[in-house]
Amino acid sequence: KTFHFLFSHHHGWSVQMCTTCQMAQVMPRPSEKEITLLYASDDAHFDPYRDQIPVHRAYFHTKIAEIVASWQSDAVLQRKRRRLLDVGCAMGVLLEEAKKAGFIAEGIDMSEAAVKTCVKKGFRVVLGSLTTQTLQTQYDVVTAFEVIEHELDPKKMMKSIYTHLSPGGVVIVTTPGHESLYRKLMGRTWVGYTHPEHLNFFDEETLKRLMHEVGFHNVFVKKDIARPFPLSFALKRACDYFPAFRFILEPLSMIANEFGIRNPVNPWGCIEVIAVK
Repeated sequence: KTFHFLFSHHHGWSVQMCTTCQMAQVMPRPSEKEITLLYASDDAHFDPYRDQIPVHRAYFHTKIAEIVASWQSDAVLQRKRRRLLDVGCAMGVLLEEAKKAGFIAEGIDMSEAAVKTCVKKGFRVVLGSLTTQTLQTQYDVVTAFEVIEHELDPKKMMKSIYTHLSPGGVVIVTTPGHESLYRKLMGRTWVGYTHPEHLNFFDEETLKRLMHEVGFHNVFVKKDIARPFPLSFALKRACDYFPAFRFILEPLSMIANEFGIRNPVNPWGCIEVIAVK
């Protein structure tokens, strides 16, 4: 494969695009050790997530409801307790919403802080990645919300998800959309690029192609709904991404908080793929 250089990234890496498949990714590929170090001592990484638990809960409640609604016409499926695996389960908010809906919910995450939090909540959660771990269980649903962009080998991850799904099982994957208007407007300052642990940048076509290559069928890709963040929180996070503009972003954040304004855009431009084994 040959690659076209786009721009310098983190740690001496660069974002490049494959001239054959048009997939944008970090090159040269970092080592497993370098990736693991990005997740070491990372409890503080979840502070912004903890600040907005109600936002994530509302989002995951909607996602679980969509899964349940897709089975409404099948009486057998409605009677069966379904088993769900959340890849990259973070603080376990999706697991909680899945449990409320009657799922047997389990998770896996590379963050030790995340695993400890979920275990304290009573969930069975494994430390690691599906590319290095084999779980002795078959699942009816596997979810991976904003995880695939972190994977050193995304195809290997999807093959593992395929293996862990029961026949007819459903996978749901979301990721920042590389073809999004926000990425085109923001260029190299796009929020999807700002995280050093983001190694892959999918668009709808490259994500769909990957799913077909792994063996999934009924592959459907769409733009994901935005998480209902308050505008004040979005502006507060923008201070971290664009510190040079903190002098104006912080006052705007205070004003937005005072009036309870909701963030009208999703700068990640996330896309979602749903597919069946």
